[in-house]
Amino acid sequence: VTGVQTCALPISFFIRPSKRKAIKKSGLPQITIFIPFHNELAYINKKVNNLLKLNYPKEKIKILFIDGRSDDGSAKKLKKAIALQKNMQILHSPRQGKVHQLNFALKKIRTGIVVNTDMDTLLHRQALQEIVLEFQNDKNVGVVGAYVMPPSNSSLDFEYWLHQNEFRVLESNIISA
Repeated sequence: VTGVQTCALPISFFIRPSKRKAIKKSGLPQITIFIPFHNELAYINKKVNNLLKLNYPKEKIKILFIDGRSDDGSAKKLKKAIALQKNMQILHSPRQGKVHQLNFALKKIRTGIVVNTDMDTLLHRQALQEIVLEFQNDKNVGVVGAYVMPPSNSSLDFEYWLHQNEFRVLESNIISA
């Protein structure tokens, strides 16, 4: 599928590796993953398969797909794709738009950590553990960002994402915990 983004690892993985301490699997907290979507039929199978491969205890992950009133059959296809997954569910937002979808779903959260990702973004197998490490190793951390590099044949796209990631690293070094 073209246009799939890859969410590698949190930025701090690249800029502060010496401060990191490993955590035990028994110490891993509950996490909610939000995936807002609207008419994303082409990405559903790849996204669900990616989520199933995450290296994090399945019983500690709640995955909420938030439908923004899709009209291309995305919700129906997704319902079939996650039918056997007890930790995955679809919420149907009454309004379109990512902000409306996220605000709608935020009311359903019961975990301390929320991961927001898009349907066309693939998470690294270790991404959730790396995110948790950032929160557990520094109590001042409130948000963890990720290095994103979508595959593209366009040098303009490559330059855009390269600079976006550079700015994220600079912000992390200058104005964050």
